[in-house]
Amino acid sequence: MEAIPIDISENSSVTFYDIYQNCSWLSPYPKDSIEARWGLEKCEMIHEQTRITQNSIAFLEKTYRKKDPKYADFTIRRQQEILRRLNEEWKNSECYSGASVQTSSQGIMITHGLSSENPCQQVSSPLPTPSFLLAFPVGL
Repeated sequence: MEAIPIDISENSSVTFYDIYQNCSWLSPYPKDSIEARWGLEKCEMIHEQTRITQNSIAFLEKTYRKKDPKYADFTIRRQQEILRRLNEEWKNSECYSGASVQTSSQGIMITHGLSSENPCQQVSSPLPTPSFLLAFPVGL
């Protein structure tokens, strides 16, 4: 499987083994780059899914915390599980060095450090701290 290349563009190819390893990160969206469609932009996709999940948590906290706290807790716990799995994939993929989490009174700041491919790019995502998170360990 590793020896069979598939040309995906003029200057790029993947193997069946690459596709197998990155099957969770193949993009079905035609607007995405060829590399993303074939699962080669795994780190960028993990970061994007992390940002989307953090935004979902912020929305749930803002919208449902006062109206329906049990629903807010339930759905935010599910989103936290998604973040935990994304963080695990992030670490296993060795996408960037120095991923860290900092908590403060302003919220949670997830800093993914400097890109190994672009040393000038630093990626940070702020997230307001939900009140229940103070009792649970943060996975990212």
